[in-house]
Amino acid sequence: MSVGNWETRPNTTADDIMELMHSVYGLKVLYVKILKSYDHQNVYINVDLSEYENANILKPCSTGYVLKIMNSHDSALCAQHVEGEINLTRKLNENGLACPSYVPDKCGRLFSQQELPSKTNGGKTAHIIRLLEYIKGEILSEVSVNSQLIQDGGSWLADMHNILEGYEDPYIKSYYTFHYEAVPHLRKHLHLVLDEHDRDLLQSVLDKWDSLEQQMSSLPRGVIHYDMNEQNVLVRKFPKEGWKIVAIIDFDDSSNGLKIFDLAIYIVYMTLISDCSLDTGYDCLHGFMKKRELTKAELDVLYYCVVMRLVISLVNGLMSYSKEPDPYFLETQKPGWKALRALWALPAEKILERWLGSKLAHADSQV
Repeated sequence: MSVGNWETRPNTTADDIMELMHSVYGLKVLYVKILKSYDHQNVYINVDLSEYENANILKPCSTGYVLKIMNSHDSALCAQHVEGEINLTRKLNENGLACPSYVPDKCGRLFSQQELPSKTNGGKTAHIIRLLEYIKGEILSEVSVNSQLIQDGGSWLADMHNILEGYEDPYIKSYYTFHYEAVPHLRKHLHLVLDEHDRDLLQSVLDKWDSLEQQMSSLPRGVIHYDMNEQNVLVRKFPKEGWKIVAIIDFDDSSNGLKIFDLAIYIVYMTLISDCSLDTGYDCLHGFMKKRELTKAELDVLYYCVVMRLVISLVNGLMSYSKEPDPYFLETQKPGWKALRALWALPAEKILERWLGSKLAHADSQV
């Protein structure tokens, strides 16, 4: 998908969404709330539980739904990937890892193409739409995180990798601008970074990344989430246990990639919501490695995967903002630069020592 692809996002109003829900899904909308999204339009919807016209729905979901409307650019290219997402989430749910379930429309389809108002030309363009059951909870960024929650997230990620071990799907092979595979294209956008010292920092990270290409080529690969951030982890507060993770959401970026990328992405975003503490990686690793081992080769590149994901997020945020000055695109900038400068100022070996700690001294030593 194209970062900040605002030109091709739908321009739907609440009335459009109500009509869409009625005509396609046979549901009567009572409440609509637009949710944050980089490239698409995501909408929380509450519906009338007694008035519906859809033989494929036993009864409406009492917690509501999330309507996902893909931008028209990706809608023309990514229909197969959507099928892959459906298969992937079904696989995870069947194996006990909770994620949103897809809802069939009146024709029994789990996704469809619909003509919706365009953001730019005043006409209509085709968009893929999907309806998912809303899982009750708060996104992780909206609660006060602690060491245990971060460790639990690492364990959930490891569980996901264990479930997907050996899993293959020809449709899960997309290329997105937040993927590590897009790194070669970042250099042409460094002019968006106004500070010369910061540009030099990014250049040095990119140069180091280029030197790791052969080293990383033999690392374990597979289907990964590819966007395990604080917006995609759902938590709920329980009377005795406190905040617990209840689901993982948003598999739009899922792809076939190096498995270590998922853990690096998780470390990045947990660090950013933990006041950029460089020791946050310890909790991420500790939770992950309780459920799944890492090879020495993976540990050797983990630090560089973390700093590169920060570079990807920072540059892509500036790219998006240059196209559409939405403050949402800049949310990562302040904490992201703080974390990147702090990490890059220390040797990779020192950071890895802090992340591993004595409790993880048993890490697999095989290459």
